[in-house]
Amino acid sequence: MKSLTEQVILITGAGRGVGKTLAETLSAEGAIIAAVDISPLLLDELEASIRGGGGQCRTYVSDMAKKRFVQGIIETVFEDWGKIDVLINAGYVNPKGGILDLDDWDWQRSLDVNLSGVFYALQAFGRVAKEQPDGGGVVNLIPQTGNPSLTVSTFALLRLTHEAAAQFAAYNIRVNAICPTEMRQEDLAKHAIRYCGSELTGQVAAKNGERPISEFLLYN
Repeated sequence: MKSLTEQVILITGAGRGVGKTLAETLSAEGAIIAAVDISPLLLDELEASIRGGGGQCRTYVSDMAKKRFVQGIIETVFEDWGKIDVLINAGYVNPKGGILDLDDWDWQRSLDVNLSGVFYALQAFGRVAKEQPDGGGVVNLIPQTGNPSLTVSTFALLRLTHEAAAQFAAYNIRVNAICPTEMRQEDLAKHAIRYCGSELTGQVAAKNGERPISEFLLYN
C-alpha cells in the first residue's frame, strides 16, 4: 500500500461526523486535505484542528446538490494543488419523517445531496483523474440505516458505485465504498486509509467484513 504523504484527498461533508473524522485521520497519515462542506463555520473549525496538528488543509464552501458548484469545486481544488489523488464522498442528509410525514422538499433535497451530488462529483473527478498519470481513487460513504429518503438514495448509490468501479477501471480510477453504520471509528479509519492507498476497486466494507459490491448488492 502506498503512502498517503502529500496525497491530495478531497472530502465532501468534511465539516462534521464521519467526514470530519476521516479528514483528521487522513491528515495524520500525511495527506493534504481539501475539505468541502456547506458550513463555513464548521470548515474553519476543521482547518484549525488539522493545522494545529501540523497538517495541511484548505477549505471550500459548496452545496453539493448543485452541479455547477460541484464542478467548480473540483476545478478549483485541481488548480490549487495540481492534482486530486482521492475523492471521498462523505456528505449526506437524513431528514426526519416516515413515508407519510416526509414533505416534498426534504425528499427531493435528500435525493439531490445523497445521490445526484455524488454523481456530479464522480463525473467531475473522473474527467480530471483519467488524465492524471496515476489515475485516482474514490471512496463513497454509504450509511445503511436512516429515514426513507436516505435509505432509498443510498441503495441507489451502491448501484452507482458498482457501475463507476466497472467504468472507471480503464482509466486506473479505483472506486470503493464504506458502509459506516455501526462500524467502530478505528475500523472506519482503517478501511479509509486502505482504500486511499491501495489498488483495490469494486469493494465495500461493512460491519460484517469486506466483499465485492456486486455480492453485497445480492445479499442486502
